[in-house]
Amino acid sequence: PPPSLPEPEPKAIEIDDLNALIAACHGERDRAILIVLADCGLRASGLISLKIDDVDFAARTLRVVEKRGRVRAVPFSLETERVLIAWCKRRPMAAERLFCQSSGAPLKYAGLRQIVRRLARRAGFTDERCNLHSLRHFAAREYLTQGGSLPALARILGHKSINTTVSHYAVYAASELSEVHELH
Repeated sequence: PPPSLPEPEPKAIEIDDLNALIAACHGERDRAILIVLADCGLRASGLISLKIDDVDFAARTLRVVEKRGRVRAVPFSLETERVLIAWCKRRPMAAERLFCQSSGAPLKYAGLRQIVRRLARRAGFTDERCNLHSLRHFAAREYLTQGGSLPALARILGHKSINTTVSHYAVYAASELSEVHELH
């Protein structure tokens, strides 16, 4: 028989790491970016393409356009609403995009990646464990450990197949399985 593959390891950052990143923020924009990514599990492309009109504060949803132009509504929490309101009060009013540079120019992928890298350095991280996609993994794992369902998570993350969600985001270290089992 072929050799068995090693069990996949979780790619999500830890809650303490996320808190350290948030503490390293100096402005409303960066704080809002981190919290939206960690709460909603958006891909980087979905975050930087958000327009101000894509935020529905009444329904607490984001209208997200990502892979191949697919559109979906992604719910957000009260904490995310709070930081988005704070950012919207400070962002350049003429900017087309929700997240932009101080000049109002759209934030690009490289700029977003640089923001997270800068915050990681400020927080004292010395490895690559903190990146844009690890925040998406964090959102997915938190959703599942708090009792969310896999089909709902697949829709929130924009997956066509629940198998993608299971194989990439419902990944637990062996030590975590007993904790998850105890909770449920």
